[in-house]
Amino acid sequence: MEQNRSIVKITTAIVMITAFITPFTGNAINLGIPQIGREYGLDQFGLSWIVTSYLMASAAFLLPFGCVANIKGRKKVFPTGMFFFSVTSLGCGLALSFPVTALLSLLSQRDYWGKGGLG
Repeated sequence: MEQNRSIVKITTAIVMITAFITPFTGNAINLGIPQIGREYGLDQFGLSWIVTSYLMASAAFLLPFGCVANIKGRKKVFPTGMFFFSVTSLGCGLALSFPVTALLSLLSQRDYWGKGGLG
């Protein structure tokens, strides 16, 4: 019985942390937007796509990923989604390191990041 309580506490802590991290990191790009705009000479329209790509991916894939979680089981989908979210988070951080394809890479990584956050 005591082991079940500790598993419940650990599970609750993990869910609470990921429930905080996903929206926090999704909005963290807002701090870097002015610098990205100056560095790459982007106007407001171009910068809005960097922010919007994450939100569009999250909105578009929320229901399909929810169905997959219902079919496959949340215990399988959640760790997969968090792994995918972590890898694409690293990809977003590295995207601007390659100037030739930096913006395209950042947009695609933000899109994948939004999908991974649904896990």
